[in-house]
Amino acid sequence: MCRYPQYYAAKKLYENMKLHRRPEGDGEGGTCFGATGCGKSFTMLFLTRLLMKSVDFPSPTIVLITDRTDLDDQLSGQFTNAKGYVGDESIISVESRQHLRELLKGPRLICFAFYQRWIGLTCESSRKQHINSL
Repeated sequence: MCRYPQYYAAKKLYENMKLHRRPEGDGEGGTCFGATGCGKSFTMLFLTRLLMKSVDFPSPTIVLITDRTDLDDQLSGQFTNAKGYVGDESIISVESRQHLRELLKGPRLICFAFYQRWIGLTCESSRKQHINSL
């Protein structure tokens, strides 16, 4: 169960995504960053549920990109345990860029992409530069 801050953050993100969705919008709604321990994982879980059960987004594609092994493990564990809550039994771990490209061709999708797994970057500045190019 999410706390009030996660609930309100997820609702605000959802409304922002509706406002910015294409073709009317610029496609740039929905990005969320936060400090350590602020509840980002639960916010993402609740936002995913809102999207998967939404009439406004009938077939959403949700890609969660992580930059740390512990975060990847935490999120995939939480989402796997909450498949019924989220509303989708298929939660996929992306193995490569090519795998992600193939997955994105399909309909409705929830997947996790730990990008260091496929590019082998270890330097923080290299990771930030690369994530901006994705």
